Amino acid sequence: MQDEARELAYQAMDLTGRRGAVLAKKALKLDPESPIAHLALAIHTSDPTSAVEHYRTAVTLAEKALGPEVFADDVGSFWGLVETRPYMEARKGLADCLWASGDHHEAVEHYVELIRLNPSDNQGIRDRLAPAFLALGLVDEADELLEAYAEDPTASHAFNRTLLAFQRSGDAESSRHMLDQAIEVNPHVPDVLLGR
Repeated sequence: MQDEARELAYQAMDLTGRRGAVLAKKALKLDPESPIAHLALAIHTSDPTSAVEHYRTAVTLAEKALGPEVFADDVGSFWGLVETRPYMEARKGLADCLWASGDHHEAVEHYVELIRLNPSDNQGIRDRLAPAFLALGLVDEADELLEAYAEDPTASHAFNRTLLAFQRSGDAESSRHMLDQAIEVNPHVPDVLLGR
């Protein structure tokens, strides 16, 4: 039953719309303790409150399945263990859902923990966490995070550094210089941000 539930849950995550939700519910009936089934249902739930509940349950069940030793011994290389991925995906989903529903501080706590568990950040959590820090006025935390990934060549990183510069120094020459550099990385971002 558990194997069948897990297989159905993985299939559900690959689907969109009603079919995914139906398969996720089927998986959950087969195994109510399946973190992957709860994760799949959270992904396919349109009600934010229900989604948060399913993400929380998925996190709790996945944590229980992993056991305390993994959290003590494998910090720093979490993503490298395939068995931790449902936990990591559930916790990321929970954080995203909490942020979207306005529970910003709890969302940031989850993002910070995900980075602590997996500093290689295979999930791209830093792209969410840096602007979250800035939105909450946690400028030093944003600076420290962006510095930790200083070699990141992506547009997200370049524009987050620019946001930090403007938040720290205002409309200064140094901030505008950083904006010019970010635009060089990806010239389309300003048009997207401005709705053009």
